[in-house]
Amino acid sequence: RLPRLCHGPAALLSTATEGLNKKFAYDGYELMSFTDKTDAFSPSLGYMPGHLKWKLQEAIENKGAKVLNTEETGATHQDRELITGDSPFAAGPLGIMAAPILVKYANDNNL
Repeated sequence: RLPRLCHGPAALLSTATEGLNKKFAYDGYELMSFTDKTDAFSPSLGYMPGHLKWKLQEAIENKGAKVLNTEETGATHQDRELITGDSPFAAGPLGIMAAPILVKYANDNNL
């Protein structure tokens, strides 16, 4: 099970195996993430010290996953083993969604 929050889906990009003729491990998945639109606006709020050098949403979608949200509302989503939340506002709901799934996994696997 893999919970990811806010910009956390960026870690999924590490599964891309460019040059090895392998598909992105999360190709076809649907997820929630901080949007490029909000990232572009955030520096004006003092949330980030400057603009990012690359766009998370664009990078994820170019690999074949789909970001479902168009703004950050605290929404969460589960697609197979991937559990995502769109922003820090989703921290509580993501924990509530993920906890029973993780406990079941631990019990089923004698962890």
